[in-house]
Amino acid sequence: MKKWLLIFLSFPAFAFAQTDRMDAESAYTGRQEKLIELASTLGELHHIRQICLGRSNRQNADLWRERMKELVTLEEPVAVTRQKMIERFNKSFGEAEKNWLACSAEALARQSALGEMGRSLAIALSDPLGQNNADDFTNGLGVPTLENGIRVYRPTDE
Repeated sequence: MKKWLLIFLSFPAFAFAQTDRMDAESAYTGRQEKLIELASTLGELHHIRQICLGRSNRQNADLWRERMKELVTLEEPVAVTRQKMIERFNKSFGEAEKNWLACSAEALARQSALGEMGRSLAIALSDPLGQNNADDFTNGLGVPTLENGIRVYRPTDE
């Protein structure tokens, strides 16, 4: 009887341990996917910034490539994720070169949308448990609204 009771009582602990392991694996996989997506976003941003600032303004035009390098350095991703991040950055850069030949209003709108995507990904990466809302990080910019698919901050009347 004691043997069956011990087995019965240990089952919930085993089930919780399995659930915790699966949750941890899911969170890890999700984080790797977000890092790769952020790298892709940075690649496209890099090209648009270059065409809009001009390649002669190299220090400012390379901002997003430098941020990508910092991201890889700080995150220290496993080799497979690191390789995928670099591939996605380069692929997005190359696709942006084909899509955006010159700086235009559309390119600037895309840059704004990509900036917002990157911001959301960075917030999600800095909050792995999902406890914060991206809108909590407006830094006093006001109330966010969407205009043509781009988040714009309007000051609140206080």
